Amino acid sequence: ASRASMMDGAMWPKDEEGNPVMISLDSSDGGFVKEDTPNIPEGTSWFGFSEEFVEFFKYSIFLGLFCVVVFGPRNAEPFYMVKAMDDFFLSNEFDYGVSFSSLTSIGQFWTFMNATMMPNVFPMYGLNGELISRPAQRFLSDGSNYRIGAVRFRTIRVKDGLCKVPESLYNAPEGWGGDFEDDDEFKPPIDACYPTYNYVEKDYLEPEEGDKFMPMKKYNNESKLCFKYRKDTEQPVYTSTVTGITYSGNGYVIDLGVEEDPDDPGRCGLEDLYDDEGYISPTPGPTAFAPSPDPSIYPTPYPTMKPTGYKTDMESRAQEQLNMLKASEFIDRATRATFVEFTVYNANADMFVLVRLCVETTSSGTVIPTAQVMPARLLTAYRVLAGDGVKGKEYGFMWCEFALYILALGYLVGEVMEWWTVSNLYRKGEHPHGYFYGWNIVDLVNLGLFAAVAVQRMIMIFQISKMVEAGSFTKPEFNVDVQNAVEFGNSVDTMNSINAVICFIKLFKYLDSHPSLGQFTRTISQAQNDLGSFMLVIIIVLTGFGIAFMLAFGHDKSSYMTFSMSFLTLFEGMLGNLDSEMLHNPSILGPILFAWYVIFMIFVVLSMFLSIVDNAYSIVREKMEDSMDEVDPLSRDVGWCLGIPERMVTGILGFFFNLAHRIDRIVPESDDGGAAALEGQDGREGEAKEEEPIEPEVDVDQAMESDEKFVAYTATYKKTIDSLGELKESQRQLNDMLSVINKHLKKVDHPGHS
Repeated sequence: ASRASMMDGAMWPKDEEGNPVMISLDSSDGGFVKEDTPNIPEGTSWFGFSEEFVEFFKYSIFLGLFCVVVFGPRNAEPFYMVKAMDDFFLSNEFDYGVSFSSLTSIGQFWTFMNATMMPNVFPMYGLNGELISRPAQRFLSDGSNYRIGAVRFRTIRVKDGLCKVPESLYNAPEGWGGDFEDDDEFKPPIDACYPTYNYVEKDYLEPEEGDKFMPMKKYNNESKLCFKYRKDTEQPVYTSTVTGITYSGNGYVIDLGVEEDPDDPGRCGLEDLYDDEGYISPTPGPTAFAPSPDPSIYPTPYPTMKPTGYKTDMESRAQEQLNMLKASEFIDRATRATFVEFTVYNANADMFVLVRLCVETTSSGTVIPTAQVMPARLLTAYRVLAGDGVKGKEYGFMWCEFALYILALGYLVGEVMEWWTVSNLYRKGEHPHGYFYGWNIVDLVNLGLFAAVAVQRMIMIFQISKMVEAGSFTKPEFNVDVQNAVEFGNSVDTMNSINAVICFIKLFKYLDSHPSLGQFTRTISQAQNDLGSFMLVIIIVLTGFGIAFMLAFGHDKSSYMTFSMSFLTLFEGMLGNLDSEMLHNPSILGPILFAWYVIFMIFVVLSMFLSIVDNAYSIVREKMEDSMDEVDPLSRDVGWCLGIPERMVTGILGFFFNLAHRIDRIVPESDDGGAAALEGQDGREGEAKEEEPIEPEVDVDQAMESDEKFVAYTATYKKTIDSLGELKESQRQLNDMLSVINKHLKKVDHPGHS
């Protein structure tokens, strides 16, 4: 019912002119006490409500749907899934104090692969040490996370000859090689140079498509073992969280546990490593120059039986492939990144988790381990549409998401119409700044993100349906589609996270008419020009200090090793996270730069920034001083809506209160068994009655203890009504007292105002 129709209802009393009034209980006279009804603001737009309230109400529904869609299906499961993978692979120590996260050498990486990776990804035993079946080996060692496809081992290499070795080190002096100097395989002190990897120049740095890498060739081994460089993997890029380097999805690829295609002439075959009895052929010693003939420094063969195939011996084949990779020195000086990648699905949480372990070998020789563990709910939306055994609330979330996108589309259409109208007015010179100004820009970004999320959700559902139809989740091969889908799903969460901030900030757009809540946006608007200019000052000063700290301390402190890292570290210092270690730096430059930074950025720049905001806030307060006591249309309508339950209860109680006060006397049951009579109940007042005289009025407290239920219930009800009336009167007196105190305080705070 609308506001007007509710007031026209029978329960609402009206004054002499027919206008609805508010009611309250007053036990003193037993009737209604009239209160003035707040006037409906002029310029109403929708059922008597102001335009500000209507827009606020519609956006509140939109924001509520967004919260239901984004936060409703989420819980702590993504965190626990990431923690499980962290406990299994990243923090799990395979040696005293050494885990994947603390790797410092390639030798430790191979130990990690054998001691941590293989037992957890290709388990042979269950939770209680029992042997498990072949199907159960597709789960991780916890028995809960099902492995989707194979585990991919991938390396990214750079080509030799792209950087030049200095002549003084490339040409060895005569006699330097001793007896080996006349050998054809004699090499100078530095025989090769491998550049730093750069994603922008990947096509120039990486090997060509199909390039064959034969690691045993450097030992003059006649083995035909080779690996093909692939640029058709379609895998997503990977950005290191430590070095900031972005790596492509290309590389030399080995899918552990999967039998290679025998028809591929450049396949990474294993047959050439085996002799007739099924053992790995011994690796011959190198003929290149070496300072020591000790054979222990060369790769040693692993006497493991030749695997019998994926379907019968997956774990054995995977272990054999891993041994072969280590024995053939698959990771060498030209390797810049080594990846171990796989995806698991947890049916308990209905969630996929992508695990990407990366070991970077920088051009300086440093080994840097990083990892990416990314959970995503990919099947939920598809299962809702397919009716695949999901709970009822999931259908509710899907309908809410559909309604959210419909409302977003409506807002987008409204923005397009506004752009068309304002643009025409701007071209005619009838509009000051055109459409692209202020909140309109925020609206476009907000609605653009909603449109992108909606499109990505539809694409993801379509891709998942194709994978389900193709049975991709149960195939033994490495599933690139699932890996890309997880990345795709996380991009949706990223856009929703940005949209969450924008959506809640947009609340102030609809609260701008409120005297108090509108001060936030008006302060920013007042200070925007000064803040924009001052931001340039902050950037200039931070840039100068960022370069200075990088040049002075970038060689021994990771916080300043690059300009971007130095800039971000100093920005954190502005927020209070100061690097006080610089005061104890052995170099005298450390305390000097630190002192300059504190004086300039903390004492001067930040103080100026706060002064600009404080001055703008003071101006806004002065402009709004006269309107602070006025009730704006939004507050009035919101207050009216919030008061609907109170008015309904008051009206109902008022009805019964009026009925109770019509009971003037409570008469006990007559001697002949007749019911108690109510004076004036039949409307025949003053008419002589032939019954016995009515006994005097009974006290309410005594009537409450009567044995007759009607008498006791009526007396109890009257007592309750009287108590409510007294409470209402006390509340009114308290409000009057607070109003007087408030006016007195305003006179004290503003003595110049009347």
